Amino acid sequence: MRTRWLLLTAALLSVALVVATAACGGGSDDDPADPAATPTGGPMRDGEIDVRLFEWTLDVSVTSAPAGTITFNARNVGGANHDLVIVRTDLDPNDLPVGEDGYVDVADPRLEVAGKIDVFEPGLNRSAEFTLEPGTYALICNIVDVAETGTTSHYVQGMRTAFQVTE
Repeated sequence: MRTRWLLLTAALLSVALVVATAACGGGSDDDPADPAATPTGGPMRDGEIDVRLFEWTLDVSVTSAPAGTITFNARNVGGANHDLVIVRTDLDPNDLPVGEDGYVDVADPRLEVAGKIDVFEPGLNRSAEFTLEPGTYALICNIVDVAETGTTSHYVQGMRTAFQVTE
């Protein structure tokens, strides 16, 4: 009788383990442990854009949106602090002016800061609404980490992408 009980218990534990593993899954869009997972993709939904920030990438769910009020849902899935700056400019996002300190010079007359989500820590989400006019924009992380070994500009490392606001 004891052997049957042990076999039944082992079988039930095995089934529970399989169910738990399947339920947890991995690599989904909602898995912050998998920064390479793509955001929701497809057309913009309800005026919202998902932005995932991680070293050294800024990944957006869409690259264009109609003019008007847009909500940016920023999600820090990296290991460092990040911010999100929305810059209206005719410059290529790869060619924004960078000062000697490593920051994008947002005071440059060719740039207009249209919105910003301030610095937030890994694992956190921040959302903000901005009213954007038609034009070309760059979405950037304008953080510079300073350490004994030197500075790391998130923008210079690649945290930038083009964004278009249409009529």
